[in-house]
Amino acid sequence: MLPLVQTPVQKNVKHRKLLYDNVLQNIEQTTLAGLSTIRCRILRSIGIFRAYQRPTHEEVKRDLKAIRTELDELNQSAVASLDEGFEETLTLHRLGVFPLVGRSLKTTNVIESVNAMAEQRCGRVDHWKDSSQKQRWFAAALLDIESRLRKLSGYRHLPLLRAAIQKELGIHSPDRIISTAA
Repeated sequence: MLPLVQTPVQKNVKHRKLLYDNVLQNIEQTTLAGLSTIRCRILRSIGIFRAYQRPTHEEVKRDLKAIRTELDELNQSAVASLDEGFEETLTLHRLGVFPLVGRSLKTTNVIESVNAMAEQRCGRVDHWKDSSQKQRWFAAALLDIESRLRKLSGYRHLPLLRAAIQKELGIHSPDRIISTAA
């Protein structure tokens, strides 16, 4: 059993980018350095997308801070949106596994898909006898939908993700051998 410690959380990068884009749509300034507002939004969107695609934690952080500095003069709401959960959006980068599993785990789509399928099976039940009944039904729903789930892109690298999390949390697991994925 894992000790009660703070577990690293990867916040949804796609959601963060959408919030950022929505805030930028409210910018009232019509030009910036001779560019139209629409062109500025497109360039910033590309910038934030490229920043999150950088391979190392330091590079991503540097690029996002540069975007933040640029935004600081234009819109404080956009800065607040970028600052909210800043470090959490960089969890996979900090752990050094973004190039391996980032494609699948940078959004919450994986868990939202599982939750939606389980909701289809358990959602109409109004009265649960107790919480153990609800847990049993949810487990049965998961077993039922298991055959329809696809493998994550980069699933072979999940042992490396686990090892990185254990290392960050200081959890030593000598009974398990963590192999490097090919």
